[in-house]
Amino acid sequence: MIEEEIQQMNLERLRVYHELLNMAVWERYKLLPQISALAATLLVVATFNERILSLTNYVRFLLVAFLVLIPVSIIGYLVALHQAEKHAKKNIENISDCQSTKKMERGLFTAYLPWIIAGIFTILITQVIFLIF
Repeated sequence: MIEEEIQQMNLERLRVYHELLNMAVWERYKLLPQISALAATLLVVATFNERILSLTNYVRFLLVAFLVLIPVSIIGYLVALHQAEKHAKKNIENISDCQSTKKMERGLFTAYLPWIIAGIFTILITQVIFLIF
């Protein structure tokens, strides 16, 4: 093999590993709110029957901890998505000589809708936490 083919192969390997790393990070972020929600649901269901789990202060603390993890992980996921979007946009503009495309321009509503929903969700969870104690 000539030097250029080896370099091209290494670049292709780097691209594949970068995609794998990117996918692993996204999947990990997607799991956080699901795990928290399932754990909180399990605690709530278990407290329905006093013989399974009585509602002690320790159980309340665990429930609050899992409930707090839900919006925190969703907001962390949104921050990671925003950073990835900015990074991808910058790279696309670098490759295309600073020319943005129509697909890169998002509407104001669709850009902030996930943040609005996460904010509402955070407020609702905060109210539930105050009801627990």
